[in-house]
Amino acid sequence: MHSTQVTKVGFRAIDTALVLCFLILLSYGRLTAGTITSTWVGGTGDFSNPLDWSPAGIPEAGYQVLFDNTTPLSVVTVDIATATLNNVGIASQASLTLAANLSAGELTSFGAVTVGNGAILNAGTGGFVQDTLTAATTVSAGGSLLDAGTYSQGNGSTLVNGQLTTTLFHVTGGTVTTGATGVLTIGAGGYTQDLAVTTQINSGGQMNLAGDFAQGNGSTIVNGTLSTALLSVTGGTVTVGNGGTLTTAGGGYSQGRPGTATTIAAGGQINAGPGDYSQEISTSTTVDGTLTAAAVNNSGILTGSGVINGDFNDLGTIAPGDGSVGSLEISGNYSQTGFLDIDIDGPGAASILNVGGDATLNGTLDVSLLDGFVPTLGETFLAMRYGSENGTFYDVEGAGLPAGDFWAATYDPGALYLTVETEVPSAPEPATFVLFLFGLTTLLIVKLLRRGPDASRTQRGTTGRSRPGGFAKPGARVSAATAAPDFRMPLLISAAFSARSQRDRQPAQTSPARSQS
Repeated sequence: MHSTQVTKVGFRAIDTALVLCFLILLSYGRLTAGTITSTWVGGTGDFSNPLDWSPAGIPEAGYQVLFDNTTPLSVVTVDIATATLNNVGIASQASLTLAANLSAGELTSFGAVTVGNGAILNAGTGGFVQDTLTAATTVSAGGSLLDAGTYSQGNGSTLVNGQLTTTLFHVTGGTVTTGATGVLTIGAGGYTQDLAVTTQINSGGQMNLAGDFAQGNGSTIVNGTLSTALLSVTGGTVTVGNGGTLTTAGGGYSQGRPGTATTIAAGGQINAGPGDYSQEISTSTTVDGTLTAAAVNNSGILTGSGVINGDFNDLGTIAPGDGSVGSLEISGNYSQTGFLDIDIDGPGAASILNVGGDATLNGTLDVSLLDGFVPTLGETFLAMRYGSENGTFYDVEGAGLPAGDFWAATYDPGALYLTVETEVPSAPEPATFVLFLFGLTTLLIVKLLRRGPDASRTQRGTTGRSRPGGFAKPGARVSAATAAPDFRMPLLISAAFSARSQRDRQPAQTSPARSQS
Protein backbone atom coordinates (compact mmCIF):
# COMPACT_ATOMS: atom_id res chain seq x y z
CA MET A 1 0.00 0.00 0.00
CA HIS A 2 1.32 3.45 -0.88
CA SER A 3 0.74 6.56 1.18
CA THR A 4 -1.37 9.46 0.00
CA GLN A 5 1.57 11.80 0.53
CA VAL A 6 3.72 9.84 -1.94
CA THR A 7 0.85 9.97 -4.40
CA LYS A 8 0.68 13.77 -4.16
CA VAL A 9 4.43 14.18 -4.68
CA GLY A 10 4.65 11.76 -7.58
CA PHE A 11 1.61 12.46 -9.69
CA ARG A 12 1.26 16.21 -9.50
CA ALA A 13 4.39 16.28 -11.66
CA ILE A 14 2.73 14.31 -14.47
CA ASP A 15 3.45 15.91 -17.85
CA THR A 16 1.54 15.43 -21.02
CA ALA A 17 4.40 13.49 -22.47
CA LEU A 18 3.74 9.77 -22.37
CA VAL A 19 7.30 8.83 -21.53
CA LEU A 20 7.38 11.12 -18.48
CA CYS A 21 4.05 9.73 -17.27
CA PHE A 22 5.41 6.21 -17.66
CA LEU A 23 8.64 6.96 -15.80
CA ILE A 24 6.80 8.61 -12.89
CA LEU A 25 4.36 5.75 -12.50
CA LEU A 26 7.21 3.28 -12.65
CA SER A 27 9.41 5.16 -10.17
CA TYR A 28 6.67 5.36 -7.54
CA GLY A 29 5.60 1.77 -7.78
CA ARG A 30 2.38 2.30 -9.73
CA LEU A 31 3.86 0.28 -12.57
CA THR A 32 5.69 -3.00 -12.25
CA ALA A 33 8.97 -3.36 -14.11
CA GLY A 34 9.14 -6.28 -16.49
CA THR A 35 5.41 -6.32 -17.33
CA ILE A 36 3.81 -5.16 -20.54
CA THR A 37 2.49 -1.61 -20.51
CA SER A 38 -0.41 -0.82 -22.79
CA THR A 39 -1.09 2.87 -23.49
CA TRP A 40 -4.27 4.35 -24.92
CA VAL A 41 -3.61 6.48 -28.01
CA GLY A 42 -7.05 6.60 -29.58
CA GLY A 43 -8.48 9.81 -28.12
CA THR A 44 -12.21 9.23 -27.72
CA GLY A 45 -13.16 5.62 -28.24
CA ASP A 46 -14.04 2.20 -26.88
CA PHE A 47 -11.75 0.04 -24.80
CA SER A 48 -12.41 -2.88 -27.18
CA ASN A 49 -10.74 -1.24 -30.23
CA PRO A 50 -7.30 -2.89 -30.59
CA LEU A 51 -6.00 -0.13 -32.88
CA ASP A 52 -6.39 2.52 -30.19
CA TRP A 53 -3.69 0.88 -28.07
CA SER A 54 0.08 0.99 -28.19
CA PRO A 55 1.25 -1.64 -28.74
CA ALA A 56 -1.80 -2.60 -30.79
CA GLY A 57 -4.17 -5.02 -29.17
CA ILE A 58 -6.61 -5.12 -26.27
CA PRO A 59 -4.77 -5.23 -22.89
CA GLU A 60 -4.60 -8.71 -21.45
CA ALA A 61 -4.44 -10.09 -17.91
CA GLY A 62 -1.47 -8.72 -15.96
CA TYR A 63 -0.95 -5.73 -18.28
CA GLN A 64 -0.29 -2.26 -16.96
CA VAL A 65 -2.64 0.28 -18.55
CA LEU A 66 -2.17 4.04 -18.98
CA PHE A 67 -4.71 6.67 -20.06
CA ASP A 68 -2.58 9.76 -20.57
CA ASN A 69 -2.84 13.46 -21.47
CA THR A 70 -1.47 13.28 -25.01
CA THR A 71 -3.37 14.87 -27.88
CA PRO A 72 -6.05 13.80 -28.47
CA LEU A 73 -7.02 13.38 -24.82
CA SER A 74 -8.04 9.96 -23.57
CA VAL A 75 -11.81 9.67 -23.29
CA VAL A 76 -12.46 5.96 -23.00
CA THR A 77 -15.56 3.82 -22.55
CA VAL A 78 -15.03 0.34 -21.15
CA ASP A 79 -17.52 -1.48 -23.31
CA ILE A 80 -16.32 -5.02 -22.63
CA ALA A 81 -15.43 -6.81 -19.43
CA THR A 82 -11.69 -6.65 -19.00
CA ALA A 83 -9.28 -9.27 -17.86
CA THR A 84 -7.72 -8.66 -14.43
CA LEU A 85 -5.18 -5.98 -15.17
CA ASN A 86 -2.15 -5.26 -13.02
CA ASN A 87 -2.26 -1.48 -12.50
CA VAL A 88 -4.38 1.20 -14.14
CA GLY A 89 -3.26 4.84 -14.26
CA ILE A 90 -5.48 7.74 -15.40
CA ALA A 91 -3.86 11.10 -16.08
CA SER A 92 -5.32 14.42 -14.94
CA GLN A 93 -7.26 15.29 -18.12
CA ALA A 94 -8.24 11.78 -19.09
CA SER A 95 -11.58 10.13 -18.32
CA LEU A 96 -12.76 6.56 -18.06
CA THR A 97 -16.41 5.46 -18.15
CA LEU A 98 -17.39 1.92 -17.28
CA ALA A 99 -20.32 0.43 -19.16
CA ALA A 100 -18.88 -3.02 -18.36
CA ASN A 101 -16.70 -4.48 -15.64
CA LEU A 102 -13.07 -3.51 -15.13
CA SER A 103 -10.71 -5.36 -12.81
CA ALA A 104 -7.29 -4.16 -11.66
CA GLY A 105 -4.87 -4.94 -8.86
CA GLU A 106 -4.64 -1.20 -8.19
CA LEU A 107 -6.13 1.92 -9.74
CA THR A 108 -4.64 5.42 -9.54
CA SER A 109 -6.65 8.34 -10.91
CA PHE A 110 -5.95 12.01 -11.44
CA GLY A 111 -8.76 12.36 -13.91
CA ALA A 112 -12.40 11.25 -14.07
CA VAL A 113 -13.76 7.77 -13.42
CA THR A 114 -17.46 6.96 -13.80
CA VAL A 115 -18.91 3.57 -12.94
CA GLY A 116 -22.16 3.25 -14.89
CA ASN A 117 -25.38 1.42 -14.08
CA GLY A 118 -24.75 -2.32 -13.97
CA ALA A 119 -20.97 -1.99 -14.18
CA ILE A 120 -18.45 -3.07 -11.53
CA LEU A 121 -15.00 -1.60 -10.92
CA ASN A 122 -12.83 -4.06 -8.98
CA ALA A 123 -9.78 -2.46 -7.34
CA GLY A 124 -7.68 -5.17 -5.78
CA THR A 125 -5.57 -5.21 -2.65
CA GLY A 126 -3.53 -2.32 -3.99
CA GLY A 127 -6.59 -0.14 -3.50
CA PHE A 128 -7.96 2.96 -5.19
CA VAL A 129 -6.02 6.23 -5.09
CA GLN A 130 -7.08 9.61 -6.40
CA ASP A 131 -5.53 13.04 -6.13
CA THR A 132 -5.45 16.57 -7.62
CA LEU A 133 -8.43 18.91 -7.94
CA THR A 134 -9.32 17.41 -11.31
CA ALA A 135 -9.86 13.94 -9.89
CA ALA A 136 -13.52 12.94 -9.81
CA THR A 137 -14.93 9.49 -9.12
CA THR A 138 -18.64 8.80 -9.60
CA VAL A 139 -20.43 5.56 -8.84
CA SER A 140 -23.78 5.85 -10.60
CA ALA A 141 -27.01 4.30 -9.35
CA GLY A 142 -26.81 0.59 -10.11
CA GLY A 143 -23.00 0.69 -10.34
CA SER A 144 -20.45 -0.73 -7.87
CA LEU A 145 -16.89 0.08 -6.88
CA LEU A 146 -15.33 -2.79 -4.91
CA ASP A 147 -12.02 -1.96 -3.24
CA ALA A 148 -10.18 -4.79 -1.47
CA GLY A 149 -7.51 -2.41 -0.19
CA THR A 150 -7.63 1.24 0.89
CA TYR A 151 -9.60 4.01 -0.78
CA SER A 152 -7.31 7.02 -0.50
CA GLN A 153 -8.44 10.49 -1.61
CA GLY A 154 -5.92 13.33 -1.42
CA ASN A 155 -8.15 15.73 -3.32
CA GLY A 156 -10.94 15.88 -5.85
CA SER A 157 -14.39 14.38 -5.31
CA THR A 158 -16.14 11.08 -4.77
CA LEU A 159 -19.88 10.75 -5.42
CA VAL A 160 -21.64 7.51 -4.53
CA ASN A 161 -25.12 6.97 -5.96
CA GLY A 162 -24.59 3.23 -6.28
CA GLN A 163 -22.41 1.12 -3.98
CA LEU A 164 -18.83 1.69 -2.88
CA THR A 165 -17.20 -0.89 -0.61
CA THR A 166 -13.71 -0.65 0.90
CA THR A 167 -11.83 -1.83 3.96
CA LEU A 168 -10.57 1.65 4.88
CA PHE A 169 -11.40 5.13 3.57
CA HIS A 170 -8.83 7.88 4.08
CA VAL A 171 -9.51 11.41 2.79
CA THR A 172 -7.36 14.51 3.23
CA GLY A 173 -8.90 16.81 0.64
CA GLY A 174 -11.94 17.45 -1.49
CA THR A 175 -15.47 16.12 -0.99
CA VAL A 176 -17.09 12.74 -0.36
CA THR A 177 -20.84 12.59 -1.03
CA THR A 178 -23.26 9.73 -0.63
CA GLY A 179 -26.29 10.46 -2.78
CA ALA A 180 -29.95 9.61 -2.28
CA THR A 181 -29.52 6.07 -3.66
CA GLY A 182 -25.94 5.55 -2.53
CA VAL A 183 -24.49 3.12 0.01
CA LEU A 184 -20.91 3.60 1.19
CA THR A 185 -19.72 0.56 3.16
CA ILE A 186 -16.41 0.67 5.04
CA GLY A 187 -14.78 -2.18 6.95
CA ALA A 188 -12.90 -2.33 10.24
CA GLY A 189 -10.30 0.18 9.03
CA GLY A 190 -12.91 2.92 9.40
CA TYR A 191 -13.12 6.41 7.91
CA THR A 192 -10.63 9.20 8.59
CA GLN A 193 -10.82 12.75 7.31
CA ASP A 194 -8.68 15.80 7.84
CA LEU A 195 -7.94 19.26 6.48
CA ALA A 196 -10.68 21.07 4.55
CA VAL A 197 -12.75 17.99 3.73
CA THR A 198 -16.53 17.90 3.37
CA THR A 199 -18.31 14.60 3.91
CA GLN A 200 -22.02 14.67 3.11
CA ILE A 201 -24.70 12.00 3.29
CA ASN A 202 -27.79 13.14 1.46
CA SER A 203 -31.34 12.20 2.40
CA GLY A 204 -31.82 8.52 1.58
CA GLY A 205 -28.08 7.85 1.44
CA GLN A 206 -26.22 5.49 3.77
CA MET A 207 -22.70 5.37 5.15
CA ASN A 208 -22.06 2.20 7.18
CA LEU A 209 -18.81 1.57 9.05
CA ALA A 210 -17.65 -1.52 10.91
CA GLY A 211 -14.84 0.58 12.36
CA ASP A 212 -14.56 4.15 13.66
CA PHE A 213 -15.28 7.52 12.12
CA ALA A 214 -12.46 9.95 12.96
CA GLN A 215 -12.78 13.59 11.93
CA GLY A 216 -9.67 15.70 12.42
CA ASN A 217 -11.06 18.70 10.57
CA GLY A 218 -13.49 19.75 7.88
CA SER A 219 -17.22 19.14 8.08
CA THR A 220 -19.62 16.21 8.10
CA ILE A 221 -23.27 16.71 7.11
CA VAL A 222 -25.73 13.89 7.78
CA ASN A 223 -29.12 14.18 6.11
CA GLY A 224 -29.32 10.44 5.56
CA THR A 225 -27.90 7.65 7.75
CA LEU A 226 -24.43 7.34 9.26
CA SER A 227 -23.65 4.25 11.34
CA THR A 228 -20.25 3.70 12.98
CA ALA A 229 -18.68 1.95 15.95
CA LEU A 230 -17.39 5.23 17.42
CA LEU A 231 -17.30 8.82 16.27
CA SER A 232 -14.45 11.09 17.33
CA VAL A 233 -14.34 14.77 16.37
CA THR A 234 -11.12 16.68 17.02
CA GLY A 235 -11.76 19.51 14.60
CA GLY A 236 -14.38 21.04 12.36
CA THR A 237 -18.16 20.61 12.52
CA VAL A 238 -20.76 17.85 12.43
CA THR A 239 -24.35 18.63 11.44
CA VAL A 240 -27.26 16.18 11.58
CA GLY A 241 -30.10 17.66 9.57
CA ASN A 242 -33.85 17.10 9.56
CA GLY A 243 -34.43 13.41 8.89
CA GLY A 244 -30.77 12.53 9.44
CA THR A 245 -29.63 9.81 11.86
CA LEU A 246 -26.14 9.29 13.24
CA THR A 247 -25.65 6.09 15.27
CA THR A 248 -22.60 4.83 17.17
CA ALA A 249 -22.63 1.15 18.12
CA GLY A 250 -21.51 1.33 21.74
CA GLY A 251 -18.31 3.34 21.29
CA GLY A 252 -20.04 6.65 21.90
CA TYR A 253 -19.41 10.13 20.53
CA SER A 254 -16.69 12.52 21.61
CA GLN A 255 -15.40 15.93 20.54
CA GLY A 256 -12.34 17.32 22.16
CA ARG A 257 -10.54 20.15 20.37
CA PRO A 258 -11.48 23.80 21.04
CA GLY A 259 -13.75 25.16 18.34
CA THR A 260 -15.33 21.88 17.29
CA ALA A 261 -19.13 21.97 17.11
CA THR A 262 -21.99 19.52 16.66
CA THR A 263 -25.51 20.54 15.64
CA ILE A 264 -28.60 18.34 15.75
CA ALA A 265 -31.34 20.13 13.82
CA ALA A 266 -35.03 19.68 14.56
CA GLY A 267 -35.96 16.24 13.22
CA GLY A 268 -32.36 15.00 13.41
CA GLN A 269 -31.01 12.31 15.75
CA ILE A 270 -27.73 11.22 17.31
CA ASN A 271 -27.88 7.81 19.00
CA ALA A 272 -24.67 7.33 21.01
CA GLY A 273 -26.01 4.72 23.41
CA PRO A 274 -25.08 2.49 25.05
CA GLY A 275 -22.01 4.70 25.03
CA ASP A 276 -21.64 8.28 26.26
CA TYR A 277 -21.73 11.61 24.47
CA SER A 278 -18.81 13.71 25.73
CA GLN A 279 -17.47 17.13 24.86
CA GLU A 280 -14.52 19.01 26.29
CA ILE A 281 -13.82 22.66 27.16
CA SER A 282 -14.40 25.21 24.35
CA THR A 283 -16.50 22.84 22.24
CA SER A 284 -20.23 23.21 21.61
CA THR A 285 -23.35 21.17 20.89
CA THR A 286 -26.77 22.40 19.78
CA VAL A 287 -29.66 19.99 20.37
CA ASP A 288 -32.84 20.98 18.57
CA GLY A 289 -33.56 17.38 17.65
CA THR A 290 -32.87 14.28 19.76
CA LEU A 291 -29.65 13.18 21.47
CA THR A 292 -29.63 9.72 23.04
CA ALA A 293 -26.76 8.43 25.19
CA ALA A 294 -26.14 6.56 28.43
CA ALA A 295 -24.86 9.89 29.75
CA VAL A 296 -24.05 13.29 28.31
CA ASN A 297 -20.84 14.66 29.84
CA ASN A 298 -20.62 18.36 29.11
CA SER A 299 -17.55 20.49 29.76
CA GLY A 300 -18.28 22.85 26.87
CA ILE A 301 -21.49 24.66 25.91
CA LEU A 302 -24.76 22.85 25.17
CA THR A 303 -27.79 24.74 23.89
CA GLY A 304 -31.04 23.95 22.13
CA SER A 305 -34.75 23.25 22.42
CA GLY A 306 -34.74 19.50 21.81
CA VAL A 307 -34.68 16.27 23.82
CA ILE A 308 -31.81 14.51 25.59
CA ASN A 309 -32.51 10.86 26.43
CA GLY A 310 -30.17 9.85 29.25
CA ASP A 311 -28.41 11.36 32.25
CA PHE A 312 -26.71 14.73 32.05
CA ASN A 313 -23.53 15.79 33.88
CA ASP A 314 -22.81 19.50 33.53
CA LEU A 315 -19.33 20.87 34.23
CA GLY A 316 -19.62 23.55 31.54
CA THR A 317 -22.66 25.57 30.45
CA ILE A 318 -26.15 24.39 29.57
CA ALA A 319 -28.52 26.94 28.04
CA PRO A 320 -32.07 25.97 27.01
CA GLY A 321 -32.97 27.72 23.76
CA ASP A 322 -30.72 28.94 20.95
CA GLY A 323 -29.89 32.44 22.13
CA SER A 324 -33.59 32.96 22.72
CA VAL A 325 -36.26 31.58 25.04
CA GLY A 326 -36.68 27.82 24.64
CA SER A 327 -37.32 24.55 26.46
CA LEU A 328 -34.79 21.71 26.73
CA GLU A 329 -35.79 18.28 28.05
CA ILE A 330 -33.57 15.76 29.85
CA SER A 331 -35.23 12.39 30.48
CA GLY A 332 -32.74 11.11 33.07
CA ASN A 333 -30.96 12.59 36.08
CA TYR A 334 -29.25 15.98 36.06
CA SER A 335 -26.09 16.92 37.95
CA GLN A 336 -24.64 20.44 37.80
CA THR A 337 -21.43 22.01 38.99
CA GLY A 338 -21.15 24.42 36.05
CA PHE A 339 -23.58 27.04 34.72
CA LEU A 340 -27.27 26.99 33.88
CA ASP A 341 -28.22 29.96 31.66
CA ILE A 342 -31.87 31.06 31.65
CA ASP A 343 -33.12 33.66 29.15
CA ILE A 344 -36.16 35.90 29.82
CA ASP A 345 -37.70 38.16 27.18
CA GLY A 346 -41.16 39.05 28.52
CA PRO A 347 -43.76 38.52 31.24
CA GLY A 348 -43.89 34.79 31.97
CA ALA A 349 -41.56 34.09 29.04
CA ALA A 350 -38.46 32.29 30.31
CA SER A 351 -36.31 29.39 29.13
CA ILE A 352 -37.09 26.16 30.98
CA LEU A 353 -34.96 23.11 31.73
CA ASN A 354 -37.17 20.04 32.20
CA VAL A 355 -35.53 17.16 34.08
CA GLY A 356 -37.41 13.88 34.27
CA GLY A 357 -35.30 12.43 37.09
CA ASP A 358 -33.40 13.83 40.05
CA ALA A 359 -31.74 17.26 39.82
CA THR A 360 -28.56 17.67 41.90
CA LEU A 361 -27.89 21.39 41.94
CA ASN A 362 -24.70 23.37 42.49
CA GLY A 363 -22.75 25.87 40.44
CA THR A 364 -24.30 29.06 39.07
CA LEU A 365 -27.72 29.97 37.71
CA ASP A 366 -27.22 32.94 35.36
CA VAL A 367 -30.25 34.96 34.21
CA SER A 368 -30.13 37.03 31.00
CA LEU A 369 -32.77 39.62 30.03
CA LEU A 370 -33.38 39.85 26.27
CA ASP A 371 -34.83 42.49 23.95
CA GLY A 372 -34.69 45.24 26.58
CA PHE A 373 -37.20 43.55 28.86
CA VAL A 374 -37.05 44.57 32.56
CA PRO A 375 -39.30 42.62 34.96
CA THR A 376 -41.16 44.37 37.75
CA LEU A 377 -40.67 43.85 41.47
CA GLY A 378 -42.32 40.61 42.58
CA GLU A 379 -42.58 39.14 39.05
CA THR A 380 -41.97 35.35 39.01
CA PHE A 381 -40.73 33.00 36.28
CA LEU A 382 -40.60 29.20 36.04
CA ALA A 383 -36.98 28.14 35.29
CA MET A 384 -36.83 24.37 36.00
CA ARG A 385 -39.01 21.32 36.42
CA TYR A 386 -37.65 18.11 37.95
CA GLY A 387 -38.78 14.82 39.42
CA SER A 388 -36.89 15.56 42.64
CA GLU A 389 -34.21 17.98 43.75
CA ASN A 390 -31.06 17.93 45.88
CA GLY A 391 -28.90 20.90 46.83
CA THR A 392 -29.11 24.52 45.75
CA PHE A 393 -27.23 26.74 43.34
CA TYR A 394 -24.05 28.21 44.75
CA ASP A 395 -24.94 31.55 43.16
CA VAL A 396 -27.88 33.13 41.33
CA GLU A 397 -26.83 36.11 39.23
CA GLY A 398 -27.93 38.28 36.37
CA ALA A 399 -27.62 41.84 35.06
CA GLY A 400 -30.28 44.29 33.92
CA LEU A 401 -32.43 44.66 37.06
CA PRO A 402 -32.97 48.08 38.67
CA ALA A 403 -30.53 49.09 41.39
CA GLY A 404 -31.24 47.25 44.63
CA ASP A 405 -33.28 44.47 42.96
CA PHE A 406 -32.05 40.89 42.72
CA TRP A 407 -33.14 37.40 41.69
CA ALA A 408 -34.39 35.07 44.42
CA ALA A 409 -34.63 31.33 43.69
CA THR A 410 -37.47 29.32 45.22
CA TYR A 411 -37.08 25.53 45.31
CA ASP A 412 -40.57 24.04 45.32
CA PRO A 413 -41.30 20.32 45.05
CA GLY A 414 -41.02 19.61 41.34
CA ALA A 415 -40.11 23.12 40.19
CA LEU A 416 -37.74 26.07 40.61
CA TYR A 417 -38.96 29.66 40.33
CA LEU A 418 -37.14 32.96 39.96
CA THR A 419 -38.63 36.09 41.58
CA VAL A 420 -37.52 39.72 41.45
CA GLU A 421 -36.99 41.01 45.00
CA THR A 422 -35.40 44.14 46.45
CA GLU A 423 -33.04 44.97 49.29
CA VAL A 424 -34.82 45.85 52.61
CA PRO A 425 -33.03 48.44 54.86
CA SER A 426 -32.03 46.88 58.18
CA ALA A 427 -33.23 48.33 61.55
CA PRO A 428 -30.60 50.42 63.43
CA GLU A 429 -28.85 48.90 66.44
CA PRO A 430 -30.00 50.12 69.94
CA ALA A 431 -26.81 52.07 70.67
CA THR A 432 -27.02 53.87 67.34
CA PHE A 433 -30.65 54.70 68.02
CA VAL A 434 -29.81 56.27 71.46
CA LEU A 435 -27.09 58.45 69.94
CA PHE A 436 -29.49 59.53 67.23
CA LEU A 437 -32.09 60.64 69.84
CA PHE A 438 -29.47 62.53 71.86
CA GLY A 439 -28.26 64.41 68.79
CA LEU A 440 -31.81 65.26 67.76
CA THR A 441 -32.61 66.59 71.29
CA THR A 442 -29.52 68.81 71.27
CA LEU A 443 -30.45 70.29 67.91
CA LEU A 444 -33.97 71.09 69.15
CA ILE A 445 -32.58 72.86 72.26
CA VAL A 446 -30.22 74.96 70.15
CA LYS A 447 -33.05 75.95 67.87
CA LEU A 448 -35.22 77.01 70.83
CA LEU A 449 -32.39 79.11 72.33
CA ARG A 450 -31.97 80.95 69.04
CA ARG A 451 -35.58 82.05 68.94
CA GLY A 452 -36.37 85.57 70.19
CA PRO A 453 -38.50 88.67 69.44
CA ASP A 454 -36.73 89.24 66.08
CA ALA A 455 -36.45 85.54 64.98
CA SER A 456 -39.16 85.84 62.33
CA ARG A 457 -37.48 88.65 60.43
CA THR A 458 -34.03 90.03 59.57
CA GLN A 459 -33.08 93.43 60.65
CA ARG A 460 -31.78 95.48 57.74
CA GLY A 461 -28.12 96.49 57.96
CA THR A 462 -26.84 99.95 57.32
CA THR A 463 -24.55 99.23 54.47
CA GLY A 464 -26.61 96.90 52.28
CA ARG A 465 -27.10 93.19 51.62
CA SER A 466 -25.05 90.30 52.90
CA ARG A 467 -22.53 88.74 50.48
CA PRO A 468 -23.15 85.47 48.84
CA GLY A 469 -22.15 82.60 51.03
CA GLY A 470 -23.58 84.16 54.21
CA PHE A 471 -20.63 86.45 54.93
CA ALA A 472 -21.51 90.02 55.95
CA LYS A 473 -19.81 92.97 54.31
CA PRO A 474 -17.20 94.54 56.68
CA GLY A 475 -18.76 97.32 58.86
CA ALA A 476 -22.33 96.10 58.41
CA ARG A 477 -24.65 95.53 61.32
CA VAL A 478 -25.76 91.95 62.07
CA SER A 479 -29.40 91.25 62.90
CA ALA A 480 -30.51 89.16 65.86
CA ALA A 481 -31.56 86.36 63.52
CA THR A 482 -27.99 86.00 62.21
CA ALA A 483 -26.21 86.50 65.54
CA ALA A 484 -24.09 83.66 66.88
CA PRO A 485 -26.21 81.31 69.00
CA ASP A 486 -25.66 80.95 72.71
CA PHE A 487 -24.27 77.44 73.29
CA ARG A 488 -23.92 77.87 77.05
CA MET A 489 -27.14 76.09 77.94
CA PRO A 490 -26.52 72.96 75.80
CA LEU A 491 -22.97 72.83 77.13
CA LEU A 492 -24.26 73.00 80.71
CA ILE A 493 -26.76 70.26 79.95
CA SER A 494 -24.06 68.13 78.33
CA ALA A 495 -21.70 68.66 81.29
CA ALA A 496 -24.41 67.73 83.76
CA PHE A 497 -25.23 64.62 81.79
CA SER A 498 -21.54 63.66 81.70
CA ALA A 499 -21.08 64.21 85.46
CA ARG A 500 -24.16 62.16 86.24
CA SER A 501 -22.89 59.34 84.05
CA GLN A 502 -19.49 59.32 85.79
CA ARG A 503 -21.13 59.32 89.23
CA ASP A 504 -23.29 56.39 88.28
CA ARG A 505 -20.24 54.42 87.19
CA GLN A 506 -18.31 55.00 90.49
CA PRO A 507 -18.65 52.27 93.18
CA ALA A 508 -20.56 53.13 96.32
CA GLN A 509 -18.42 54.04 99.39
CA THR A 510 -19.29 53.39 103.05
CA SER A 511 -18.68 56.24 105.50
CA PRO A 512 -16.07 55.58 108.25
CA ALA A 513 -18.46 56.38 111.07
CA ARG A 514 -20.99 53.79 109.74
CA SER A 515 -18.30 51.21 109.39
CA GLN A 516 -17.04 51.69 112.94
CA SER A 517 -20.48 51.19 114.45
